[in-house]
Amino acid sequence: MTSYYDTLGVAKTASEDEIKKAYRKLARKYHPDVNQGDKSAETKFKEVSEAYAVLSDKDKKAQYDAVGHEAFSHSGQGYNFNNMNYEDMRNFKFGGMSMEDLIGDLFGGMGMGASRGGGRRPRKGSDIQYTINIPFADVIKGNEYELNVSGSERIKVKIPAGVDTGSKIRVAGKGEAGFNGGPSGDLYIVPNVAKHPVYERNGSNLELAVTVDVFEAILGTSLQIPTPYGPVNLKVPAGAQEGKKCRLKERGVPQLKGSGKGDLYVVLHIQIPEISSKEDLAAIAEMMERYPRPNRDKLLSAGLI
Repeated sequence: MTSYYDTLGVAKTASEDEIKKAYRKLARKYHPDVNQGDKSAETKFKEVSEAYAVLSDKDKKAQYDAVGHEAFSHSGQGYNFNNMNYEDMRNFKFGGMSMEDLIGDLFGGMGMGASRGGGRRPRKGSDIQYTINIPFADVIKGNEYELNVSGSERIKVKIPAGVDTGSKIRVAGKGEAGFNGGPSGDLYIVPNVAKHPVYERNGSNLELAVTVDVFEAILGTSLQIPTPYGPVNLKVPAGAQEGKKCRLKERGVPQLKGSGKGDLYVVLHIQIPEISSKEDLAAIAEMMERYPRPNRDKLLSAGLI
């Protein structure tokens, strides 16, 4: 016999809120109003309701945890929802709360069994949000995934280039089923983009930190820069200062809305090498005399140095 925990899809250590959340989700999925005429769904609905009736009652849960189904097989204190009709189940109390109170809000305020009254108009099903982890490479080129969102149907979803963490990708009609013949809700895929080990992203622009030594900064140099689209040669002008940003046009992230790409900014960081020889130090001292430090002349004229 399947354990009540397995029926609800929770661990034995699940909290009261986790058990309640699991039941509400399954009750919505298998409810007779959502699956009219489907006897297997009705049976499943009764099974999850019976499991929740026991696990939501602290005393019965303790008995069940101790010996399993045997706790109620002879005592008559358990539940058998298979013998209940629909109205009995609606009025059943879970810790003082009726089933209608417990899951009625899942039906858009209609209340359980509203469709059975015959006077309710069709209603759209609820939307579903599904988070997916994607690598940074998908941001540049896009990708296609086959996802198992509902536990049964596999859905192909295209992740467009340019997405960012928190973007929402709508898949129409793949949410929860509607009521009284109403349309299904929508599925919203929310990507969680992994950070790149080298690039820092700012919208559609990227930044890349590159270190040059002081001589390359003074004399200028040419660097081969890795971009998401392949290496590019960058000319660093003579006299480059710490923190200078060199722009590589349209080497950033594709724009999610519209065309074109952002830019890649190469941020220069100047590294001063260790110098120990007297000859090198003398040469640097001589150069300093030709190019005084900022404000050096003003300080000298004021007699401060």
